Amino acid sequence: MTFKLPLENMSDEVFYKIIVTQNNEEDILYYGYMFYQTVMEDVELLYEDGADAVEMEMITEQEFNEQL
Repeated sequence: MTFKLPLENMSDEVFYKIIVTQNNEEDILYYGYMFYQTVMEDVELLYEDGADAVEMEMITEQEFNEQL
């Protein structure tokens, strides 16, 4: 599975809430202060590690910091 950036010049840091489903269990991960391509590479690894589904929700920097 290969992911491509939605925009050629998307270099800003992004913030995501990621819900990973595996074996009917959900885990919530928060990604922040990362580049989009890095997040997508990690999503690919989650699938390689056996995730059944990965749901990504873009969040604000403030929402991310509230989870720290």
